Amino acid sequence: MTDEQTTTHSADWYEQILDAMPDMVLVKGPKSRLLWANRTFREYYGLSNEELRQLIDGKHSDPDDTLQYVKDDHRVFQTGLNIDIPAEPITDANGTVRYMHTIKSPIHADGEVVRQVGVSRPVTDSALIAQTSKKRTESKESTESLRTLVRAMPSAVVMFDSAHRILACSEEFARLLTTLLAQPITIEELLGQDYVNQLEAILPLLSDIDATMEGMQPPRRVEAISSPGNVDSWIEIESRPWHDASGTISGSVAVLYDVTQQHLAQKELLQANDELSQFNYHVSHDLVSPITSTRGLLSTIAEDIKDAEYEQLPEMIAMAEGQLLKLSNLVNDLMVLARADTATVNATELDLAAMIHEIGATQHLDNDPDSTNDVELHLEVKTLNSDKTRITQVMTNLLSNARKFRDESEAEPRISVRSFKQGFCTVVEVSDNGLGIDNDLSHDVFTIFTRGSAQHSGHGLGLYIVKKHIDRVGGQVQITNHRKPTTFSISLPDKPQ
Repeated sequence: MTDEQTTTHSADWYEQILDAMPDMVLVKGPKSRLLWANRTFREYYGLSNEELRQLIDGKHSDPDDTLQYVKDDHRVFQTGLNIDIPAEPITDANGTVRYMHTIKSPIHADGEVVRQVGVSRPVTDSALIAQTSKKRTESKESTESLRTLVRAMPSAVVMFDSAHRILACSEEFARLLTTLLAQPITIEELLGQDYVNQLEAILPLLSDIDATMEGMQPPRRVEAISSPGNVDSWIEIESRPWHDASGTISGSVAVLYDVTQQHLAQKELLQANDELSQFNYHVSHDLVSPITSTRGLLSTIAEDIKDAEYEQLPEMIAMAEGQLLKLSNLVNDLMVLARADTATVNATELDLAAMIHEIGATQHLDNDPDSTNDVELHLEVKTLNSDKTRITQVMTNLLSNARKFRDESEAEPRISVRSFKQGFCTVVEVSDNGLGIDNDLSHDVFTIFTRGSAQHSGHGLGLYIVKKHIDRVGGQVQITNHRKPTTFSISLPDKPQ
């Protein structure tokens, strides 16, 4: 063997050999991306190697022809076998269509197809050209019919080729993406886009597309989507393969339904059923318990009177009054809860400082002598636009809790209310230096019949009612600090829902 035969040649040497060939030679990577082409190909397409790199096809090419190239490329990568195409239309830089005999072959590395090489030369058989031209026309008509159908669909529908490019979509699909991205998206902006690179992170469809390309029919599924601003949506996805005029799979069509409202309604129904079960259990117990206790006390009182034993009567009467007061409070809470669920929202302008002073005066009359002037106000926003009855009930419950759950180790109780703007909302914070919320209850404190502290009695309806009212006006309520200070934060929209 001579030295020349054993010499390892450079990449430039091989490129010179390929550039000298009259056939068109090109190398593609995954998803039909062009990596390199010889001089004959570059001159035919009017592109340099730098210009063609990462393209799928030239701008002058017929999109339906490109669709067939992509499908053939996908087949090479999937099967790892050569493809011999007797005649395929290829458009040059001047828009002239010529028919080429093309062979596409896989390039393997570590047992996997990593690239493919294609070689094309002109076809001279006029009968073959005529036959291929006829099939091309039929295929274009079939594909365009499907595109037209997709564009006209009232649902959110999108059509892909085997390289995951968007070939067509409906107006509703563009509107759906506009909602999910929180920015305007048009059909024109979507066409030709590589879905995986551009949109997969927002609305995952890759697994469905690839499954359909394998001839499978993936089951209908629901995908939870988190949009900008932490707004959750639920999208139902159904994907099916689409076939060209020859009957072979050429891509995927996905139909998407926004089922957010149905999902939320189902979630609310399950929550309502759970709350109803808890409600029946707790209310039946809390109603019966004071009645039973009062009956027992009255029976004992009657016996003591009969026996002329009066010494313990005042204590037992006070105990009976306590049980009846407990029952009265429960009935009042249940009436408030019923109104929170059913009453309509009536928005009006509210003077926040006046409301807080009015609540303090009312609680002062209810045997809380220090309640009128013990609230510090830091109000950047002095007027709210919301439902007066609901917001008054919310503030009454929060201020009442702040006073009720005082920490006796503190020199004096401190309660403050702060308000400020945050975007299109007003935030109202109620803070106190009381006992706070038990850490293990922080996630459930707004749940029905949950008490924020095990050290105090109560029915566990107060904060549940607060959340009901805030939900009804389209706001949010949360605990931003559990103790020292305990802080409840309420976010109210400028326009109540």
